[in-house]
Amino acid sequence: FEPGAVIPLRGEPHRIVHRRGERGTVWAGAEDGEPVLYVAGEEAHVGRRVADHLKREARKELVAASHRHAATLGVSIARVTLRDTASRWGSCSGTGALSFSWRLILAPPSVLDYLAAHEVAHRREMNHGPRFWATVDRLFPDRHAAELWLKRHGPGLHRYGVE
Repeated sequence: FEPGAVIPLRGEPHRIVHRRGERGTVWAGAEDGEPVLYVAGEEAHVGRRVADHLKREARKELVAASHRHAATLGVSIARVTLRDTASRWGSCSGTGALSFSWRLILAPPSVLDYLAAHEVAHRREMNHGPRFWATVDRLFPDRHAAELWLKRHGPGLHRYGVE
C-alpha cells in the first residue's frame, strides 16, 4: 500500500493519499468526488498504517456480523480472529472459534456479511450438507450473488497487502 495506489475498501476503489503534516492515522474522505483514504505521518509508515486500518475495520465488521447472525440462530461464538490466508475466506472450529481473511474488508459489504453467515451456520452444521445450506439461506438469502462475486473477484483480492 503506497501513496497514489488504488485499493478497494468495502468494494469501492479508494486512492491512498499521504498527508504527512496531518495528525491521526488513517481516515476515509473524498477528493473531487473520488473516495480516498488519507494517511497521516511519515511516508515510510503509509503501508503499515493502511494495512492496520483495513484489519481493524475488517475485525469490527466481521465481529458485528458474526454476532448478529449468531443471535439469529441462537448459537454462541467463542471468538473471532483474522488471518492472512490465501486458501480460504473463513473457518469455524468445533469449539465455535471463527476465523476470517482480513481481505474481506476489500469486498462489498454483502460479501463480508455472507461469509460471516456461512461460518456462523457451521455452529449448527459442521458440514456443507443440505441442512447447512438451508441455514445459510435463512441467514443470508442472496448467497448466490455473494458466491458469484467471490468466484469472479476474490482471487484478485489476494494481491493486496503482500509485501
